[in-house]
Amino acid sequence: MAIKLRIRLLPEFAKADERGVRSRVTTHVRLAAFLFVVALTTIPAFAQPTSEANELWPELDAYVHLNEKSRLLVLYSSTRKDDLDTRATWSAGGFVDLYFHRIISHNDRQHPDSARKRVLLFRAGYIFSPTPAGAPKPANQHIPTLLADTRFSIPGKLLLAERNRFDLRIINGDFIPRYRNRLTLERPFKTGPFELAPYLQTEVTYDWKYDAFNRVRYTAGVDWTATRIVVLESYYTRQRDTRSSPHDVNALGLTLQLHLGGTSRNTRKP
Repeated sequence: MAIKLRIRLLPEFAKADERGVRSRVTTHVRLAAFLFVVALTTIPAFAQPTSEANELWPELDAYVHLNEKSRLLVLYSSTRKDDLDTRATWSAGGFVDLYFHRIISHNDRQHPDSARKRVLLFRAGYIFSPTPAGAPKPANQHIPTLLADTRFSIPGKLLLAERNRFDLRIINGDFIPRYRNRLTLERPFKTGPFELAPYLQTEVTYDWKYDAFNRVRYTAGVDWTATRIVVLESYYTRQRDTRSSPHDVNALGLTLQLHLGGTSRNTRKP
């Protein structure tokens, strides 16, 4: 009977409409994302080599869209170590963003981030990042920051972005600048009422403290547009730093983006 029942059900699956297919895809994507997060959060429970560390990078980004070409950004982030109870560092800052030239074939219209639809973005701002009290090497970092993003649409409905960033760090009174170059490849697509933007990313860092490229990061993640003002981002980063101890870091990042202002709400228009 079970065999006959399965045979009868096959034509029904074959006739499933596009909405049904999208629903099943959405379910599988959610399940895969849940299992991914669970797997990564259980990493600290296992013994790790002394040359590696596991960290959690929570972050809150609040964007205030002023008009079609500018916005303000206020952010807070922290780093938590293996036990997730120890806050190693935290940082807070504010920025002004200016962006220009719309990407013609851009296909993530639902995303509330206006800058994602622009070819050029310029950002200027300031970050303050102290180490917690009792740290072996206490330091207060004042970091004026300048960066430029360029984004291009390429075949396959893919987006390629490059970021050039200068951190003009002042650490305990010493001027120690740092340059960071980041490449991102992403593919936005819709799953039912939501939009997902999985991406791959690599970043290299040149630190004038060592006069060398000392750090490289490899990242895989996804942006999930939950509502017209809320975007959730989760990612995994593998970091290699030849001048730090430990050299290798496995990090799970969780970012909540809030997009406020009139411009961010008009995202469903072509």
